[in-house]
Amino acid sequence: MEYYTNNGIPRAIYTKDHNVIVERLKKARLESWLGQIEVAKKLGKMQSYLSKIESGQRRFDVLQLKEFAKLYKKSLDYFIKSIYSHRLRFKMEILENLRQLFKLRLNRFFARFV
Repeated sequence: MEYYTNNGIPRAIYTKDHNVIVERLKKARLESWLGQIEVAKKLGKMQSYLSKIESGQRRFDVLQLKEFAKLYKKSLDYFIKSIYSHRLRFKMEILENLRQLFKLRLNRFFARFV
């Protein structure tokens, strides 16, 4: 995992939030029926620039995300809300696993008295 330092605070490039947005970027491009070369030309960049972003090797800021959103005719919410829905889904899975574990342990506990 690569780390970048900003004011002495390490930041991992491969965070879950970053990966979720990257996946949404790829999905938005494909839904727009655009290839990487077409998008790169419209942004005035090389194809490798887009490839590195979509593979998670290159970070991007909110202004670049805004450019992608405009090009793909998506709102910024399309990319940002995906983070929160991903986190919520993850938390719901944890809660469900805990519920099942608790139920199993309760059943085992009460089975001793039957």
